[in-house]
Amino acid sequence: MNYFNFKKSAEPSEIGVFPQSRIYTGVNPNDVINVWNVKPFEFPDFLPNLELEMLPRANLTDMISSVAISNGFIVNDKLMSILKGQNLPNHAFYPGKLYTNGFILNYNWFHFMSDGFWDWIDKNKSKLSRRSIIPDHREKILDEVNLFKTNFEFVSIANSAPSLQDIIGISWFLMKIFQNSIFSQRQLLVFIHL
Repeated sequence: MNYFNFKKSAEPSEIGVFPQSRIYTGVNPNDVINVWNVKPFEFPDFLPNLELEMLPRANLTDMISSVAISNGFIVNDKLMSILKGQNLPNHAFYPGKLYTNGFILNYNWFHFMSDGFWDWIDKNKSKLSRRSIIPDHREKILDEVNLFKTNFEFVSIANSAPSLQDIIGISWFLMKIFQNSIFSQRQLLVFIHL
């Protein structure tokens, strides 16, 4: 069985600057249909508005980093097509626009929920930490979480953690992950992002 580590890059040699994009000038981030206002563990009952602009010195990549979303990834149509061919957790792709150098490109918000993910983890052996995704600060661990918790407890921890609005570049990382016997019957491609 193949496993893939799928994550955002913060390496300047790959992406130029972090984050690569911001909410497009003129878009009201407080508008109720803006992607910024979608909760990370819910699918919205509306089509979220996603309009981003590339920052100067940012490199155009298949996946774009942005503080406009709290969960998921901003991907182009090519990467979306690849992802759709995988065994994914509960998810949705929402269309968006990326403005760069006078062009408007199609990008998509890949919003997902790792249903049952924590049920597949050997919680006695695995360890989770919260730290920066920015290379110069990546080694400093801000929090560690004991994995012996229920799905509901993890969602509560994630919802109470500082958001990207408060602390840019902070995310949860699995330091060590061990699967239990249930995992082999589940999804091939599993994403975790709190």
